[in-house]
Amino acid sequence: MKNKTLLSIFFIVFIYANMAYAEQLRKMAAFEDWVVFKSTNLYQDPICYAIATPYRTRAFDGLRDLPYIAIKQEKSGEFMISATPGFSMNKKLPVEIGVGIKKFDLARRTTEFTWTDSYIQDNTLIENFLQNNDFFTMRTYSKENKTALDYYSLHGLKNALNYMKKGKCAQN
Repeated sequence: MKNKTLLSIFFIVFIYANMAYAEQLRKMAAFEDWVVFKSTNLYQDPICYAIATPYRTRAFDGLRDLPYIAIKQEKSGEFMISATPGFSMNKKLPVEIGVGIKKFDLARRTTEFTWTDSYIQDNTLIENFLQNNDFFTMRTYSKENKTALDYYSLHGLKNALNYMKKGKCAQN
């Protein structure tokens, strides 16, 4: 009986601890094609993200989860760009973001996610996004070497970034 009671207490504490640590994502504001979310849990400060999904995909005919790109605001105020194409990527092939005629390689990646190499690359990409005003593309390759070319709108990005810079996301 004592072992069952201890085991029950252990499971209750374990479940509570997992629930407390689980991240909760809350929608804070929408700016045209970009949405700002706040992620919270008991063990860290809130994290704000501006997230967009593609409005068009070309050349991919396989099944996949919803692709998205996220711009995360770090504690320092800097931004970090990451993305997922919604399928397992071939890590040997590049992930390329195209803004106008410029191309940028997201050199860091796992099979599921890709991200920028440094804050310098983040700032360069964001500057190019804000100068372009219309859209950018992201080309990725699946493990089966199928390519996906996703088109992301830049409408609302400037307002989403300003919202995060002013601290409105973290305050609420």
